[in-house]
This record gives sequence, structure tokens and C-alpha cells, in this order.
Amino acid sequence: MDSVENIQKTNLINEIFLKKKQENTLENDDKSKDSNEIPFKVKKILCPLNKSIIIYDVGLLKRGFSEDYYFINHPHVLKFLRRGNTIVELPDNSKHIVRKGLEKFFDLDYSFIESHLKKEPIKEKKEKKSIRDIIFSGIENAYESGNNVKIFLTEKANGENCQISYFRPLDSWLISSKNVSILAKTRNDIELYEKLLLEEEEQRELEKAQKKKLTIVEEQKSKEMGGQKKVEKKQKKEENKVQDLKKCEDEEKKIGRFSFAKLMSDEWFNLLEKIPNIEILKHELENKTLIGEYCGNQNHQHLIKYNEISIYFYALVNNDKDNDESCFPPQKVLDFCSKYRLKNVKFQDCGSFCTFQDLNLELKKIFEKVSQATIEDMGEGCVLYFMKEKKSNDEEDHILSLCKVKTLEYRIYRKLREKLKNFQSITEGDQEVSKPNFENQVDIQSQRFRKETIDLCKNFKPPLDLEDYLQFGEYCMSFAKVDPKNYRIIKAKYIDFLTIALFYYFEEYKKDPEKRLQIAYFVPDNVQKIKEIKWSPYNQN
Repeated sequence: MDSVENIQKTNLINEIFLKKKQENTLENDDKSKDSNEIPFKVKKILCPLNKSIIIYDVGLLKRGFSEDYYFINHPHVLKFLRRGNTIVELPDNSKHIVRKGLEKFFDLDYSFIESHLKKEPIKEKKEKKSIRDIIFSGIENAYESGNNVKIFLTEKANGENCQISYFRPLDSWLISSKNVSILAKTRNDIELYEKLLLEEEEQRELEKAQKKKLTIVEEQKSKEMGGQKKVEKKQKKEENKVQDLKKCEDEEKKIGRFSFAKLMSDEWFNLLEKIPNIEILKHELENKTLIGEYCGNQNHQHLIKYNEISIYFYALVNNDKDNDESCFPPQKVLDFCSKYRLKNVKFQDCGSFCTFQDLNLELKKIFEKVSQATIEDMGEGCVLYFMKEKKSNDEEDHILSLCKVKTLEYRIYRKLREKLKNFQSITEGDQEVSKPNFENQVDIQSQRFRKETIDLCKNFKPPLDLEDYLQFGEYCMSFAKVDPKNYRIIKAKYIDFLTIALFYYFEEYKKDPEKRLQIAYFVPDNVQKIKEIKWSPYNQN
């Protein structure tokens, strides 16, 4: 595991372009050969507005748990490889970081607070200790320097990550989902990216064919030199990388690479129409990235209800390539959104704390309050910002780290979705599903949901009785168990499924356990009618 102190400071442009060992990364779009190299995923496109301009969307060639594991074991990478990175290369070969998202940040584990208050070391494996250090080492250093630390709490919006920046050299907006960017001066420029997608498909097929020929030649040469074991090891390594890349590409194909970025671009230009002085806005966003969440699109549902499509902003980041601060203090975002009448998530100043002990006592209160809140009151949960307060006017307030605290209710409903997804593969395709096999899969996932939900709630109680969540899980599982085709309703729009299931669980099943969830409840008119009712009135009967 890397130590941040022992790593020489670097930046994304240096890592991608100035290290000779990374030259192959750009040529092959996704690779790194050395185990010590950062496994970048670099997507290079020629800008449709001007083909002499190159856009590089940069990410990590890992997903899900493997992405978390990589960052946990290489925490220095967090500073320059953000959740959203775009480099633009101009015709004069100059390269600019035009978009920089927030650092990857992690869930706050309650055991961290407990160990701090008891003044005991973390008795966990090294990965958990690394997460603790990522969150708290900067805070501890601030106290050693005699600074106070302030906690800000923000609502965690539940949608698609959206990032906006302005690039003065091209007088253009860079509008992005987490992984994909669109550079556009006007709304009309957005459609150019669909044409680009078709050109990319043709180029990708050509590159695959060329790569296959090259691999065959290299393998033959290696075999002739007696390096069979090395060849096999290299093949296995390359296969793993190809599989990781293919997962990313397959996901993009399902929804269309530019689909989310187009939706966000369209909404951003809607917002611009309501702003009187665009030039001042451009000036304030120059060399910065405004980060928000695109919410409310019923075709892309998550777990929280939103009445309309909108972008809720919550962070502002300095794009300078050598600036490694997490983001600007939250008050700057609030002032910016207020000035331009943009929507922002809810912010709360939780106070300033002069000792580490006092800070952890406050964290304990926050953790308890958020964990036990309803999904309607606090949604997914909150994000905590830890800010080192300046001691004099010669200093600046400085964000040290961020972390997440999720509501138990959100975590339970998300866990239910995960368990339902685990038997998705046997409900799809043309083959006939074996009913006994399917029912067995449902029973296994139901048992796992029950066990893991009980474990989730060992420290704090959720808003409802724990038994209600367990029974509700079985209620949903039994609906899927009746007919494998029912899963398609769950998969298509989970928030609609959850809304209908909750309503009938409390209105029917709780009063008469013989009544079960029926497929007839999911007709569009009924879904629309029930969606207008808040969850809280009928889950408090």
C-alpha cells in the first residue's frame, strides 16, 4: 500500500503524456503494461467542432469494488485522478485540464468514530485502515497545527453525476457525465456527437483486427525464443485488461456513449436561457468545474423520487493541474448558485471543533441522525466536508477530505435491488427457465437479504420496525418468484416498482397477509396515481 508522504507530487497531464512508459496507453486507448503503472482508461476523440482539437476523457480501467480497492491501496492517485477528468489538446499541442471532478470518497464507518472516542487503534485489515487515513489523517494534521476543523453536511442527491466547466480558448462549455464529455458552444453542437459515435464504431473494429494480427505475430516470436510461460502469463494479463475494457464498452453501448452527456447538455442550455449575463458566468467558471447531480428523468431512475428534471449542484473544483485541493469550501458553491439562481443541494453548517474528540462526538450525533432518517427526509444520505479553518487573514480555509453517511432505509432498498439483480441472468434470453432452479435462486437471495439487512441495522434502528423491512423484502421476492418474467418489471424502473410495492405492502399485505403483489397493479395509470403519493403517509399506518 502506497504512503502519500513518500510519493512525489505529480499531475494528470504528466502521468498521461510525459511518462514514456505510458505512451502505449494512448495508442491502445486503455492499457498499461507495468504493474506499477496506473491502469488508466483514456478515451480519445477528435472534437466534432474542429477535428484538430482532441478531447481525452480519462478514468480508471476498473469498476465497482476493484476501483475502490485500487484507490484504497494507492491513495496518492486520488489527488489527480478524480471522479471525472478531461484534457483538451489544442492545435498548437498545448494540453489543458478542462474538467476535474471531486476525489473518490468513501463511506464513513461507525467503527472509526467508536475507536476515536475510545482512543483505540482500528482493529481491522489494512484496507479499512487506509480508508480511515484517507478521511482523518488531514484532520489530525490540522489539529496538530493548531487549526480548528469545521464540518459541513450536504444532502446527497440521487441521480447521474453532472459536471460543467467553461473553456475560454474555445469559448465553449464542457458538459459531462462522470465519464463522457461534450464540448459545445451552442445547443445545436450536441447532435454532432451522435455522428461521431458511428465513426468511432467503425474505427474500433479496424483497430481490433489490426491488434489481433499483431498479437499473433508477437506470440509466435516468443514461442520460437522459448518463452512459453512468459507468453501465457502475458496473455492472461492482457485478457483481464480486455475484459475490463469490454465491460466499460458494453455498458456504453447499452445506453449510448453520449446519452447522459447529451441529456445534461440540453438541461444546461435550458438553464443558460434564464441567466441574464452569460459573460460574467463564463468568467467565474473559467478554470473551474461545477459539479452537480442530474435528477428526475423517469427513464433513468434511481431510488429517490424527484418531481421534475433538474441539476442540483453541490461542489466547485479548481481545474489547475497542480492544485490538489478536494474542492472549494461549500459556501462558495452556495453563493455561486444563489447568484445565478441555480438549484443546489441542502447545506448545513454543523459547527467548528477545536479538538479531535469534540469533532468525533459530533460525528456520532450526525451518524445516528442520518442513519435513522427516512429516505424521504434525507434521501440517500449526506456528504460530510471537513474544512481546516484559517487562523489568520494570511491563510485560506481548506477542504481536507469528504466522506458519505447513508440512510439505513436507502441502504436497505438498494440492497434489495442488488439481490433482485443477482438472479437477473436466468430471467433473460430465449432459453426456457427451469422453475425449480429459479425458485431456489430467489430463496437464496431472500435469505441473504434478510441476513445482510439485520447486520446493517446492528448499530442503529431504521425508521420502521426491522421486521417490516425483512417482510417487505420477502413480499418483493415472492412477486419475482411467481413468474421469472415479473423480474422485467423490477428491472425496467425500480423506483416505480418500489413505490407500488410499498403502497400495497402497507395498504393490503399488512392488513391481510394472504394478499400478494399483483402484476395488474403496474398498469401505467395506477403507477402514475400512486407515484403522486408520498411514501411516508402510507408507511406510518
